Amino acid sequence: MNKPSVGAVLLNFNNTEETLICVDELKACPGADLTIYIIDNGSRPEHVKQLKQLSSESMVKIIWEPKNLGFGGGCRVGIEQAKADGMEHIWLLNNDTLLEKDTITSHLEAVNSHPPGLWGCQILYAGTDLAWYDGGFLKHGAIPEHRNEFEPLKSDGSVEEVDWITGCSLWAPRSVWESGIAIYEPYFLYVEDVDLCLQARAKGIPRYHLNKALVHHKVSTTNSRISWLVEYYNIRNSLFCSARHELWSWHQHVLDQLWEVVLREVMTADGWKSLFRMFKNSDYDPKRMAHSMGWLDYRLKRMGQRRYGFMK
Repeated sequence: MNKPSVGAVLLNFNNTEETLICVDELKACPGADLTIYIIDNGSRPEHVKQLKQLSSESMVKIIWEPKNLGFGGGCRVGIEQAKADGMEHIWLLNNDTLLEKDTITSHLEAVNSHPPGLWGCQILYAGTDLAWYDGGFLKHGAIPEHRNEFEPLKSDGSVEEVDWITGCSLWAPRSVWESGIAIYEPYFLYVEDVDLCLQARAKGIPRYHLNKALVHHKVSTTNSRISWLVEYYNIRNSLFCSARHELWSWHQHVLDQLWEVVLREVMTADGWKSLFRMFKNSDYDPKRMAHSMGWLDYRLKRMGQRRYGFMK
């Protein structure tokens, strides 16, 4: 009996060591005719050289992109290649993850017993028994929230429908990827998974959550290190997503909040000079800059990759 074909799509951008580990994790998972698609998003030469050691692996296909296409662009390249190769299932997976040995077989068992949909599973903070993702819901229409984050996971193998599935591990049969939904590339980073789930909802495609801890995500369990790059993209892209899907209650709520921030800057002693300094990235509070520039770029419809001084 032939095994089902599964295409796992990994993005690599200057973190090849993590990618190599993830490839080993995937190779240790039985149950499918697996092809691993690695899209290198314009990594530095030393990372390209390191990644080339996988070129002779029969189950690995590396696609070299000359520049960073972002999450959406990289995933689009991988999904298109997997479809062209006839993959029956396509799985978007972060390269900084570890996997249980039954990750693929558990997904296949669940997917084959339900109508076609998008699939996620329980994800642990690596090295702990605490939930990073245990199903997602959307607040105010477009803000993703992780259910039960930092809580010990309760896994019973059941399946339920949720609002949102994280792009850290997002699986779907081929028919879903051919249904007209697609990763929206202009976001560049973050909120692509929310947008995809909203597209699926509009088409009546279920978003399933498998209550089984199968993936371990190597992220910090503390909030001590805040990335203002992440903050900026989340603000800008959430606003754009809410407008794109006509989620006006959330859209107006956030616009009001961010406009208040800008007005507060204008009304300081320096007035408009203060606001100008903030937008020009001089020595200023990075949180305010991330929020204000996210709002401004949304209003000016400046999408794609952006570079500012606070993104450090």
